[in-house]
Amino acid sequence: MNEIILQCKNLQVAYDKGVIMDNLSFELKSGETAILMGKSACGKTSFLKAICGIIPYKGEIKYKGRIMMMFQRPCVLPHKTAKSNIDYVTRLCGAKKQFVDELIERIEIKDLLEQYPHQLSGGELQRLSLLICLLVQPSILLLDEPFSALDYTTRYNIINVLRDIKERVGLSFLIVTHTIDNIDIIGERFWYMDGNPAGLESFATITELRNKMQKNIKENS
Repeated sequence: MNEIILQCKNLQVAYDKGVIMDNLSFELKSGETAILMGKSACGKTSFLKAICGIIPYKGEIKYKGRIMMMFQRPCVLPHKTAKSNIDYVTRLCGAKKQFVDELIERIEIKDLLEQYPHQLSGGELQRLSLLICLLVQPSILLLDEPFSALDYTTRYNIINVLRDIKERVGLSFLIVTHTIDNIDIIGERFWYMDGNPAGLESFATITELRNKMQKNIKENS
């Protein structure tokens, strides 16, 4: 059985307007991909930020290895080309050239290397940001809506790339997404965030999660 690589116990996050999540517990195993869905503004992004230590929280968060987060808004250096952004992170993290070249090819960045961030579309920026996060070679990668600007074909390709990398190096993912199509290719456990303050409910299959979402839609229609 894979070891627990990320563990949250009795997590509470509060802002000025009050507590947004309370008594929240979560576990992620080494090499596992967890999918997190829920209503807009229910606290999913805040959950990821708490795990990274970006915002204050109460409770306990433990993780092993290096953790990295890909934000909804791509974080790249605006004064550098895509290639220069990639080269900069490659030097910092010591990624091997073969790994870098493979990512450039599979994430379809090769034709964009000489362009600056302001010249890239939303989907192209997302792909560049994902590539940079993977270059860091974390043990845990938190992805906040990584497919939102991607068309169906590109999304399918990227999900397969993530799955292949996970199987090869044992990378663990926690993916926040509204896009349920194709997510079962990589997802192994499925979570739903709901309530005020928010809590988490775990599902073993994508079908169970889909049924939960449909039930919520009917109850609120």
